[in-house]
Amino acid sequence: MLDFVPSQSPGVRERFPWISDEAYDRAIQVVEPDGRSSEGAAAMERLCHIVPAGQRVGWVYRIPFARQVADRVYGWISRNRQLVPGGCGEHCRRS
Repeated sequence: MLDFVPSQSPGVRERFPWISDEAYDRAIQVVEPDGRSSEGAAAMERLCHIVPAGQRVGWVYRIPFARQVADRVYGWISRNRQLVPGGCGEHCRRS
């Protein structure tokens, strides 16, 4: 079961106190039931293993250097969310 919770939701910082404000601003965070967490491209890779449909693209991470490329691409997208069609807008800004 997955629970998608925006970082702006009330109580998120208290629920996951080990995740810094900077980490929430920087990238997607995945927290597993045992408390392990990952972010950015590593989180996307983890989701590929968890979500059945993700296994169709998860094999890409087994290609040499794919993680490094994914980290760079994810970082660019994260820094430029407002430029990506369908990306973050006002709802992503913290008040």
